[in-house]
Amino acid sequence: PGREEIRSFLKVNIEDEWRFKNWRLELPFVSDSQAARVEFLPDVTPHVNGLGGDTITMNSKQPLSEYDAQWTIRHEYGHVLGFPDCYVEFYERERNVIVNYQFDIDNLMCSRRGHIQEKHLLELKRAYSR
Repeated sequence: PGREEIRSFLKVNIEDEWRFKNWRLELPFVSDSQAARVEFLPDVTPHVNGLGGDTITMNSKQPLSEYDAQWTIRHEYGHVLGFPDCYVEFYERERNVIVNYQFDIDNLMCSRRGHIQEKHLLELKRAYSR
C-alpha cells in the first residue's frame, strides 16, 4: 500500500497476531503481482476472495483505529494463509436475530477474543516448509 497509515495498520496488526513463542510472521511490502493485497471499498462486509485467496477487502468507512477493523484484518489474513472460519453465523427470521456459534473462543479464526494457537503454527510449517 502506498499510504504509511495503511502499511502501519497492516504491519502492527498482522505481525502482532501472527506470532507464537519464538516464531513470527513478517510482512514485507513488495510490488509483486503475486503478493496478497488489501483493498478498501465502502459499505462492504470484510472478506477474502476465497480460502487461500490473495485479496482482502475491507470496509473503507470503518476507522482503522476501531477494534473491529484491527481484529478483522488479523482474521482475514488467516484466510489468506489458508485457515477456514470455525464459526457458524446465520439470521434467525422468527426471532429477528443473528445467531453465532463459535467452536473455540480461544482461536482467532473462531472468535473475536481468539488468537493464533500452536496448531496454526504447525499447519503453517506443514503447508509452507520446503
